Amino acid sequence: MAVIGIGSTKLSLLTLFRGIFGISKPFKTTTTIMIAVTAAWTVSFFFSNLFTCYPVTALVESFYGNKCLDSVAMWYASCITDVIIDFIILVMPLPPVYKLQLPLKQRLAVAGMFVVGTAYVSFPPGCFFPPPACLQRR
Repeated sequence: MAVIGIGSTKLSLLTLFRGIFGISKPFKTTTTIMIAVTAAWTVSFFFSNLFTCYPVTALVESFYGNKCLDSVAMWYASCITDVIIDFIILVMPLPPVYKLQLPLKQRLAVAGMFVVGTAYVSFPPGCFFPPPACLQRR
């Protein structure tokens, strides 16, 4: 369920950026592409997390003869792609902000607010603090 929350947050940020900076056609195209990529990321990792083990109940009831995927590799794939998407979302509002007709100091302040706000909302702490299973040696 965390994937849905993270994906929804990214989609809401992209929708906000599209509403604020949606005047230029290249920015609209970029946000449309990023919305599609983020939605695909959310759906794919939701279902990959859901069907990590077969049968699905094996996640809950350990006495089944379960066949599970490597959850550590899936966690790494999820986090790496998540950070890449977050970095793109973080950088997206910077070109339109620098095109504003404001003094340089104010443009830097506005860009800083977007970067800090986006970084605060986007980057999930789960990618920087691995689950205990990732820290154990095999």
